[in-house]
Amino acid sequence: MNTKAFGVKLENQVYIRREGVYGISFSDDNKVALVKVPYGYFLPGGGIEDDEDHESCLKREFMEEIGQAIKLIRFVGCLSQYTFSHKTKRYIELVGYFYIVEIKGSVGGKVEDDHELEWRDIKDVPQIMNLEYQAHIIIEAYDEFG
Repeated sequence: MNTKAFGVKLENQVYIRREGVYGISFSDDNKVALVKVPYGYFLPGGGIEDDEDHESCLKREFMEEIGQAIKLIRFVGCLSQYTFSHKTKRYIELVGYFYIVEIKGSVGGKVEDDHELEWRDIKDVPQIMNLEYQAHIIIEAYDEFG
């Protein structure tokens, strides 16, 4: 896997660096686990808090977002994307660390009511993902590990 950057970095803007950890889980029927929120599709995962390591962050995010326990299988790669956040009204550099994970089952404890787990066909990924770097890593990971 590479460390390619997506998006356009505007020279006259200051970017806030935001690191996150994301899990990629494939089913036997060519589908990938995604989180559907009112404004689109994303990989399960999110920002690293305080002194969390990648595994702790990812396990917490899967529980909070979709109420699922996971097992980390392997590191896939690190990609970044320059973008503008309409939510925070700031320019951000998203830095994602991506892992293949196995979803072990429901554990309850979901706290984000507007997040739903959806299994989507791999062929739909380029059209439905909100972030290009996540779509790219899903396709790369599927080609290599799916």
